[in-house]
Amino acid sequence: MAIVAAPSLNLSYIGNGPTGSNQSIADLTSGPRAKTLFAYGVATNGNTTTGANAAPVGFIDGVQSLGKTIVLQLQSVDAPVTYLGTANTAFYHSVQGCGQVKVGDSVTTSGFANGGNNATNTVTYVLPTAIGVTNASSVAEVNPAGTLVDNQTSVPVAIDVYFSGSNADTPAVLIAAGNLIPSTISATGFILNWTALATTAQIIHFGAIISFSN
Repeated sequence: MAIVAAPSLNLSYIGNGPTGSNQSIADLTSGPRAKTLFAYGVATNGNTTTGANAAPVGFIDGVQSLGKTIVLQLQSVDAPVTYLGTANTAFYHSVQGCGQVKVGDSVTTSGFANGGNNATNTVTYVLPTAIGVTNASSVAEVNPAGTLVDNQTSVPVAIDVYFSGSNADTPAVLIAAGNLIPSTISATGFILNWTALATTAQIIHFGAIISFSN
């Protein structure tokens, strides 16, 4: 959990936070907290200049992103057609809540006998019982063994970082650290910035409130 010479720091979570890839961003409660994660970390200053006192903070491991995985069981796929002006649109049919999938998502289909129907494509249309993608190689096939997987990432709308403190954090350390400021927020983490500490290996315990819009 420590930052030494500013390598990646991975947050730990309070409550029902994520424990691996493609975890739900909600903490299983209702109201505003259902759109918020509460996390904590420990930053150890390994640098002596202000410019070097910034470190990448990983939400999980610095590579995997917050979000959720949607898996739909498919019944069939159509041959490509031109739909609303979009050529080579292939519709994959399901009755399992196609509305969970969003236009622009990257989805992977598998389980079909025809290899051209098994691919990773970008969603162009979402209908009540079908997902449209651009796939010129699709072939009409009825196959209930087909599946569609959509790994949806989620970028927080805001992150509030604050000093949480512990016995290892002396008042002088907290004063020297100044403010903790998050920047460069993405689906996999953010950059934690703080001002220079006088001595290397000083420790800062901090908390983070990670908020989402949906």
